[in-house]
Amino acid sequence: MNAFRPVAAAAWSLAVMAVTAAVQLGYSDYYLRQTTGSGMSLRSAHAAAVNGDLVAISGVIAMAAGLLALFTIVLEHNVPLAVQFPPDSDRRNLLRWLGITLAAVAAMDGVMWLARGHIAGPPELERYRAAMSPVLPWFAAIVVTPLFDEALFRGFLLPPLAASAPGRSGAVAIAAVIPAVAHAYDDPWRLASLVVLGCLYGAARLGTGSLAIPFAMHVLANVLAMAATAWIR
Repeated sequence: MNAFRPVAAAAWSLAVMAVTAAVQLGYSDYYLRQTTGSGMSLRSAHAAAVNGDLVAISGVIAMAAGLLALFTIVLEHNVPLAVQFPPDSDRRNLLRWLGITLAAVAAMDGVMWLARGHIAGPPELERYRAAMSPVLPWFAAIVVTPLFDEALFRGFLLPPLAASAPGRSGAVAIAAVIPAVAHAYDDPWRLASLVVLGCLYGAARLGTGSLAIPFAMHVLANVLAMAATAWIR
């Protein structure tokens, strides 16, 4: 069941992304004013981007606001959350897709290691090293980010697009590229990796009809990424 038409789903998705970006920028500006006496600027943007605590805290707050906006939109249209974000999953399907995710991550990490000599990029390493505690970055990476990305891009946006002009393959690609660019615009290798993984999440969403499976895949991929970053540092 597609509760939203493609154009409406795309417009509402952009609105949710705008809310998320506005909250993250607003909190970052507030944080910088409290700690440095000046708000966001071109000069402070780089420092903010590699401040592990700021990135994690602002990300968690922003994505929580985005999820609240998304669920409000869905409920305002009288759509049960279980219909828009189906939780049902089959254990064998889950294990199969988790295995595919593990194999994909291993292959892409191997390619990155051979191509550039390391897996985690400089931005991730700098943010992780700058964090006072790893707890919040881990929480943001393995709980909040998968929940936000899968709810918005695979739960809300993907099904209406798949049933319209872009088709299933085009919809999977669109729903993979948008969050990948948002998360890894500063690292081409990581960007490519996230696009591949996003396509796998989308294929699992359409192939199984469940949102739980792509969410579990996303959690696994992020656990492996965070573990690699922690090990390398």
